[in-house]
Amino acid sequence: MVQSTLLASTLLMGLLLAATVVAVRSFGPRRTHAVPATNEGAATLRRVAGSPVAWTVTFLALSAVGVAGVLLFVTGGSLLPSVPGLGLWLVGVLAGVVLLYLVWGVYHAVRYRGLHRPAALAAAAWMVGMLVVAVVSLRLRDVL
Repeated sequence: MVQSTLLASTLLMGLLLAATVVAVRSFGPRRTHAVPATNEGAATLRRVAGSPVAWTVTFLALSAVGVAGVLLFVTGGSLLPSVPGLGLWLVGVLAGVVLLYLVWGVYHAVRYRGLHRPAALAAAAWMVGMLVVAVVSLRLRDVL
């Protein structure tokens, strides 16, 4: 009984994945005209956001914070005994930053495809909802 349920679940998820890929591929990226920056801060932010070096440095910094948090969490904070719970705080900060990164990325990916702001916000909210469902399901299966 359990094997047939797992098989049916796997097939259903495979069909959902295939349908998602087909839906995404059927809507190609729409070209939109960039809005000129009205102030210096926005122009700087756009330049930094378009720089591969900035993305690489950010990725490496997030990876270092993640590794440090995992090490402190696994060792029980014995590396820095004067700060209790630092590893848990670092893991939480990393999870928050990754969540913000995903929301921002989904929002801008949807905007790049030519949809308006409400549709992009809805897609980002949907992604957050799916992450919450994943965390709850992992929690129910005693993985977390």
